[in-house]
Amino acid sequence: MIASLLQNELQKIIPKEEKTVALLLSGGVDSISAGFSLDAIGKRVHAYSFQLDDTPTSDTQKAEEVSRIRGWQFTLVKIPTKNLEKDFLKLIQLGCTLKTRVEATYPFLYLIPVIKEKYIVSALIADHYYGLTKRVILHFKYPKSEFDYVRNHAVKHYLKHKDFPQMMAQQAGKVMIDPYLCQEVLDYFLQFDWDEVNKPFQKHHVVRDYDADFQNVNIFKGNHQDYKVVSGISKLFEEKLLKSTLNFKHRIRILDLIRDYAKLRTQSR
Repeated sequence: MIASLLQNELQKIIPKEEKTVALLLSGGVDSISAGFSLDAIGKRVHAYSFQLDDTPTSDTQKAEEVSRIRGWQFTLVKIPTKNLEKDFLKLIQLGCTLKTRVEATYPFLYLIPVIKEKYIVSALIADHYYGLTKRVILHFKYPKSEFDYVRNHAVKHYLKHKDFPQMMAQQAGKVMIDPYLCQEVLDYFLQFDWDEVNKPFQKHHVVRDYDADFQNVNIFKGNHQDYKVVSGISKLFEEKLLKSTLNFKHRIRILDLIRDYAKLRTQSR
């Protein structure tokens, strides 16, 4: 069921004449399933993954492995952390004034310029359907009406305000598509409560719908891990920015440092 929804969404947006499509690929179920969906509709996949400097991660290793097994072209983008202070200020100027947004958008400063294809497929919204953040688990896991509210809100907010990676892609003359970001896919997940989407294992509906494909790539059916954490971005920001000259108020939390710059941005407008 979910496989056909993803494929239909991609077919609606990507022109038939567009033969090769970029895929933002991690080692996770969501982005891999987007790649399977592109295969199913007859597109050639050029997968892109990233790491900080020369430090490989479980995500980049899995992305490269999956690409090799599936016959996808693979490009690894190495992000130079020596530019972190300048990159941080660029993100603030773009309008990233929340910790999660700053960290999540950081890789796209380097990914977007490297991507050759016009159409870029991601699966960034998909995590919101499972409620795996600490905030949701503590406050919105039950009852189902509360869980449904946060899922609906996440999609509506994204559609209304768009997101910074999508904005950056548009400015570069590219089109970023998330097949999970459509009403049909949202409605599919809204059938289920928190336990039903996360048990017997997380994202099992998608894994089972693409069962043969996932068996071939030996996907790990474990707990979700945020790419900002796996890649080391969160740790990098904490360790380097808090010790940098940018931390003029000597903050001990990156959250507070970002708030300082958010206020400065507001005052200068």
